[in-house]
Amino acid sequence: KGRLATCLTSVCRYEEALALVEDLRTNHRAWSSTLVTVEVDSLTGLGRHQDALATLDRALAGRPFMPGYRLLRGLIHLSLENFGAGWDDYTYRNLAITDHLRVLPFAPWSGQSLEGKSIVIAAEQGLGDQVMFASCLPDILAQRPARVVVEAVHRVAKTLARSFPQCEVIPTGQDRHFEWLKAIGPVDYFSLIGDLPRRFRRQRKDFPMHQGYLVADAARKQYWGDVLAKLEGTRKLRIGVTW
Repeated sequence: KGRLATCLTSVCRYEEALALVEDLRTNHRAWSSTLVTVEVDSLTGLGRHQDALATLDRALAGRPFMPGYRLLRGLIHLSLENFGAGWDDYTYRNLAITDHLRVLPFAPWSGQSLEGKSIVIAAEQGLGDQVMFASCLPDILAQRPARVVVEAVHRVAKTLARSFPQCEVIPTGQDRHFEWLKAIGPVDYFSLIGDLPRRFRRQRKDFPMHQGYLVADAARKQYWGDVLAKLEGTRKLRIGVTW
C-alpha cells in the first residue's frame, strides 16, 4: 500500500494517495519517512501548503535534523515567499541529496564581515541555478572584500566573468577535482553559491529591482542582430528557443 501511494502521487492522484496514507496509519499503525513524503507531496499537489508544513513540523518535532524533511519544508516556505525560513531549511539540501556535496578546505562563511577579506564562491547545481544565485554577487561585492573568486561551470563562466568583472571567475568541470584551488593562494572564507540568498534575500524587499544583471557577448549580439535583420517578412514578433 505504501508503494502504491507513492505511485499515485507520481500520477497526481493525490486524494487517493492521502487515503492510503491515512489507512496505513490508522489500521496498521505504520509510520515511515516514505509515508511522510507521500503525504507532503500530495498535500502540496492539492495546494494545501499549510497542511503540508504542519505535517513536516510534526515529523521534525522529535527529529529536528532530518535533512530530507528540512529540505522539503524549505522548498514549501520558498514557494510561499517565506524566504527567511525557506533559506534556513534549504541549507540542508546537500545533506538530503549528497551526490553533489562539495566542501572546500577553507573556513565556511557564515555572515562575518568581508571587508578586506577574500572569499571563494563555489559552484553548485545546474546552469540556471548558478545564473539565478549569481544575482547575489553584487551583495557580496558591496561588503568591500579584497578578493572574490567565483567558481562556475564552463558553460556559465564567460557570462559571469563579463557580468561581474570585479570577480575572478574560474571555469571548472564542477567536480571533485580541486586542482584550481592551488593557484588561487590563501583564502579567508568559502561559500556555496546557493547559500548566498540565506544572507541577502530573507524578505521580499531584499530582492533588488534591476534591469538585468547579466551582460551578453557584444559580438554575438551583433551577429544575431544581422541574422534577424535579413529575415524576410514584416512580422516583428520573434521567438528564440534554446534546448
